[in-house]
Amino acid sequence: MTTLPPSPDQPNAADIGVILRSARLARGISLIELQARTKIGTGYLVALEEGRFGALPPLAFTRGFLRTVAGELGVDPEPLVRSLNAAMATEGGERLEHWQRVGSAVVPVTTMSPLKRRVISLGLVALLLALAAVFLLTRQLWEFAQPVPPAAPPEGVATPAAPVPIPSPVVGPPETQTRSGATLADQEVTVEVQASGRSWLLVQTAAGPLFQGFINAGGAMRWQSKTPISLRAGNAGAITVIVNGSALGTYGRPGEVVDRTFQPGAPP
Repeated sequence: MTTLPPSPDQPNAADIGVILRSARLARGISLIELQARTKIGTGYLVALEEGRFGALPPLAFTRGFLRTVAGELGVDPEPLVRSLNAAMATEGGERLEHWQRVGSAVVPVTTMSPLKRRVISLGLVALLLALAAVFLLTRQLWEFAQPVPPAAPPEGVATPAAPVPIPSPVVGPPETQTRSGATLADQEVTVEVQASGRSWLLVQTAAGPLFQGFINAGGAMRWQSKTPISLRAGNAGAITVIVNGSALGTYGRPGEVVDRTFQPGAPP
């Protein structure tokens, strides 16, 4: 190492930057080259040479910077370090308090509690179930809205006058013997519906709708016509159908839309 120029054993703090700058220029080293050698930012190197200690990090880091730079330039670092300690001692308390305030402002990241994660998961599941229910209901209502083609009467049978709807269960009239020997029941179709749950119904003939709406659990309805009767049911698993006195059983599966047509005098 080269010796310092003639000076007291401990130079003034203002002389630290002058000594470092003179040694760097004497060796022909630029700030960029010195930064590459020492891995210290040029901003800190300039602050050291200009004696701006307030722009430097805490004292422990600055001492390390000073020893590294002085050693790279061939200057004895210890007198410079002593001068630096004396210069920064007066502001050390203030700088330390500043760094403590900065550190205390850092808020550690807290992890989510298992209970909170469980509540969020259950909420997401409930939301998905609600969306699925809305989708199914919307699709079922859309299927209900589709037009039902009018039922065609059997071949060779003329279309009679429009039937009279029977909105509530009634006892059918007794069968009467016609001149040809055929009974009145052979010329008509009777459809009865008994509900074990809520279902949407659309009942119609070629002449037009007989009923459109909901039937609730425990309800029963009956229709009679001399033309084919078409029965569309949503939630078909909630109703039981009886055609011409023959029980068909459950009309379909729960939530299923079933559409069937029943002919007069024909087996169901």
